[in-house]
Amino acid sequence: MATSTNERPVIALTPGDCTGIGPEQIARILSDDRLADAARLVVIGDARVLEMGMAHAGATLKVERIASPKAANWGRGAVQLVDLGNTDPAQFPIGKASAESGRLTGETLSRAIDFAKAGEVDAITFAPLNKRAMFDGGWKFPDEHKMFAS
Repeated sequence: MATSTNERPVIALTPGDCTGIGPEQIARILSDDRLADAARLVVIGDARVLEMGMAHAGATLKVERIASPKAANWGRGAVQLVDLGNTDPAQFPIGKASAESGRLTGETLSRAIDFAKAGEVDAITFAPLNKRAMFDGGWKFPDEHKMFAS
């Protein structure tokens, strides 16, 4: 039995580190709608990172920018995106770890945590992170789990 829209949890999805596979992974996940029956996904991140992910995945998505998860409109068939405008992936070569990219990855994850603490999302999931880059970028946690706990 399918669950109604209102019963499915709202899950914040962050694209992970823009120097890695994460942006492409989230574009693929969003393009084939594989989680539509399980959750209502709202992307928290930079539109440019999502666009890069779409280009790498060969996927085209209709994207609707929203101010916060509570503003999401699930009936339009568009990816709901809170565009943080904080990460220009053109500044970071793919496959090359960067402290600045790690700092921005942590900042994006922190914003998702803020939305969870405010009750706007039920959970958070994220594409692969670079823990070392995050640490080097100023997030002084050994891993994302300690960041969430803090």
